[in-house]
Formats: sequence, structure tokens, C-alpha cells
Amino acid sequence: HPYIWSIMVDQTPPLALLTIVLYSFAVALSGKIYIVFFVLPICLLILYRKQILAISKKLFALNIFIAVIIISLLLAGDTHLALLTFVRSNLIIITTLLLFAKADQFSLLSELNRYHIPAKITAIIFFAAKLIYLIGLELVSFKKTLHIRHFSLRANLQSYTIIANFLGLLIIAAFERAEALQKTMILRGFNGKIYSFDELHTIRAIDYIYLLLATIAFVHIGVII
Repeated sequence: HPYIWSIMVDQTPPLALLTIVLYSFAVALSGKIYIVFFVLPICLLILYRKQILAISKKLFALNIFIAVIIISLLLAGDTHLALLTFVRSNLIIITTLLLFAKADQFSLLSELNRYHIPAKITAIIFFAAKLIYLIGLELVSFKKTLHIRHFSLRANLQSYTIIANFLGLLIIAAFERAEALQKTMILRGFNGKIYSFDELHTIRAIDYIYLLLATIAFVHIGVII
């Protein structure tokens, strides 16, 4: 039924954080790739198939960094480790992107409170997410400014100078925003704990299924690599 389907995919699974931690440990700590590792990502791909295009773009961008590691391993002559690293990294990234497809940078706060994570750790994660969000806005503004001025980055000294100046301003802006945020929280009587006004979603049967599939990943079934 369309309504039931929308309930299944239009919110971040309440147990997503615990699910991805278990799954990541199972995949990252394994010396081989097993068939069971693909069960959870495939199930999520079927459920979140409308998000595949957006997730593919993010996956491509993240693989640029992974490619550097893969190339270094290939140059070292370790082809098996390079392939293993590539598959493991992408399995974890794809699963993470799918599980948190509907999440924003602040929505995890309610889930951290659900697991009773220490207040200081929750506060650090929250403020880090907020600062990253603000820096992201600065980056978007910088790109728009370059576009309006019909400037395109090239491999020349002028482009390198502009990027260096922007990074310098970005670092200064980050310190200024951090100081302003600190003063704001002091004025508001911040006591070290972040409170969430988001309603905790009820844990559904499918959320337990996600968690079960992540747990099953620890069971070694069918070696592929």
C-alpha cells in the first residue's frame, strides 16, 4: 500500500545509528568479503530506490578520496587489499547514505538522546554539525559569487591564489562563528546538555529487521573476495 510504503521510507530508521555501527564493524574488521554483507545494502536499495540518483552523486564524490588510497595500494603491488578496501568502503558508505537518506545534520540529536549518550559527547557532535553546516553555507555562497562573476577555476596561479585566500577567510570565519556561538550559549545559560524538541519516532518492525541484517553480517557466509 502506498501509505505504508511512505511510512517505511520517509523517515530515518530510529535504530539507524546502532544498525550502521554494527554493520560497519562487521564489514571493516573482516579480512574477506562475504555474500551476507550485501543483504542489508540490497534491501535498502530496493526500499530507497527513488534516492538512488542523489546517493550515486554523493557516492561518486566520496570515491574520489577512496581512489587515492586504492591507487597507492596498487602501486605497492597489493591488488587484493586494494580490491578489498574498495568493496568494503563502498558497502559501508552506501549503507550509511541509504539509512540516513532522510536525515539532516541535526536530526541525529534525538537518536543520541534515545541511546542516552553522555551529554558532553552529544553537545560536541551537535556543535560540530552546526559549524560544518555554517561552513557549507559559506562554500555555497563562494561558488555563487564565482558564478556571478563568470569566473571558472583553472590550473593556474590566479585560481590557486583565490582558493588559498578563500580557505584563509574560511578558517577565520570558523573561529569567529565558534566564538560567537560560545558567547550565545553562555548568555542563554547553557548547562552542557542539548535538548531536542524532535519527537522520537516509534521503533517499527522493519527497524528491527535492519538491525537483524546488520547483526547477521557478523556471520561468515559465502566468501566472494
